[in-house]
Amino acid sequence: MRITRLSSLLLATPLKQPIRTAIHRFDRVYHVVLTIETDSGPSGTGLLFAQSAVQGRLFQATLATFEDLVVGEDPLMVEAIWQKLWKAMNFLGNSGVTIFAQSAIDTALWDIVGKVAGMPLCQLLGQNVASLPVYASDGLWLSYSRAELVSEARSFVDRGFTAIKIRIGSAKLLDDIERVRLVREAVGPDIKLIADANQGWDAATAIRFGRAVEDADLHWLEEPVPYYNLVASAAVAAALDTPLATGETEYTYLGFARLAQEKAADIWMPDLQRAGGISGLLKITRLAEVYNLPVTPHLFPEVSIHVAVCAPTCKIIEYVSWWDCLFEEESKPRLVNGYLSPGTAPGLGLEITERTIETYRV
Repeated sequence: MRITRLSSLLLATPLKQPIRTAIHRFDRVYHVVLTIETDSGPSGTGLLFAQSAVQGRLFQATLATFEDLVVGEDPLMVEAIWQKLWKAMNFLGNSGVTIFAQSAIDTALWDIVGKVAGMPLCQLLGQNVASLPVYASDGLWLSYSRAELVSEARSFVDRGFTAIKIRIGSAKLLDDIERVRLVREAVGPDIKLIADANQGWDAATAIRFGRAVEDADLHWLEEPVPYYNLVASAAVAAALDTPLATGETEYTYLGFARLAQEKAADIWMPDLQRAGGISGLLKITRLAEVYNLPVTPHLFPEVSIHVAVCAPTCKIIEYVSWWDCLFEEESKPRLVNGYLSPGTAPGLGLEITERTIETYRV
């Protein structure tokens, strides 16, 4: 079996309302859907997320530059292809859009491997648990009024979520402190409450915030400072009893090795498209096991769940509904009472119909 073709589509799906965080603004999600075709077997699907059509087109162009490197290769030689792409990236750099492209290709290859084996990918990788709790991350945005925060926080709990995430990073620190306390009061002491500053602060502000909300019992404080400022992140982690989580903007296992060396995080949050795909996520979860650090994948729950249920130090996973409308219901992982379990179909088990493509194609 050999790879014969790479092709990609750009889709856009609307959000229920515009998203505003400390550093992000967008009102729809753009999806690059990569398909890898073979001469005598199944095709594989890889996914990328973008915040604009321009970003999506950039990802598609980068994928096109890698086509000649993978056409003719055996799709079951996943690590060999990962290493081949890694070496080929040297001139453009082993981070940024090149990793996005590598990640989509790698994910699609693992989808093929699972389909050839006739097994869900999680089982092929060595599943550790049947399902994992998720935290509701699709809401409690910075733009919400206090009434909206309380209403949505309670609705998440009513839907069975036992962990939720609120965005912080307002112009006034006191507003963030009040918002966190308001949500804690609304959901009670038994719900895990996470606060995400989206890299909006400096170390002094983060430490001041963390100490001010100790009575709110945050499950973790997420990305309080810019991801590349490991010194600041380490200072916050050392100063607070609340665990510090970061890593969604780190690239590959090398970035997480630096986090470990600098003691810059208590919890790692690898992102599928920056990690280097399924292979990259596996490398990071194994490294987390070496350091005995919790790991919780960022976004892409329908794909990341296959690795998360195999990782001994993964105890919870992020959940957003941004991809729900893309996949056929019977092919998606199951979310029941706040727990997500992989689907039972071979590979990733994700099916996108022509009707869906025509509805959301850019």
